[in-house]
Amino acid sequence: MASRKELSAKDICIDMLDIADINFVSNLQGLKPEDVNVKAHSDINSIKTIVRHCARQMDRTIETYSIERVMRDKKEYSFEEIIDMYLQISQSFFGLLKELPIEAFNDNPGGTGEILNKRIQRIALHYLGHTGQVVLIRKMLGRGISGAYGFVKAMSIPTRKKIRKEWLDWWNGTKESFSQV
Repeated sequence: MASRKELSAKDICIDMLDIADINFVSNLQGLKPEDVNVKAHSDINSIKTIVRHCARQMDRTIETYSIERVMRDKKEYSFEEIIDMYLQISQSFFGLLKELPIEAFNDNPGGTGEILNKRIQRIALHYLGHTGQVVLIRKMLGRGISGAYGFVKAMSIPTRKKIRKEWLDWWNGTKESFSQV
């Protein structure tokens, strides 16, 4: 991989979003079905609501480039469905970003008032903020920080790949237990 100075704005945006994304999902690892609706405070969203909110944000950003959305606003989903949709949306979003030319990262897609690289930076920071909320709820529940990597973790691509594989193994092994919450 090239040094940071050699990376394009596109590469930096994708890398930053990937770090935020893996930190976000990896902190769901080890949760139990009864955990996803717990709130740290009455004014703070539950983990389920946070994940749905972040999935919808990425889904709406993809909608700028296509007419199709995965999530419906007024439909209630189980946590299993939300995570599976999040994974689908995330995969589509990263695929889209990798295919876009570098110039597109300085464009204002759909007249949103925000160029794409700024939008990606905002999404990454937004995800990390919500990751902090998830960690707070985890600590409240006595679950601590997920994994042995600390917070913020997965700065290197090989570490991200390792954490993603561990997370997907955990999710695929436990997701059915989240179908009723």
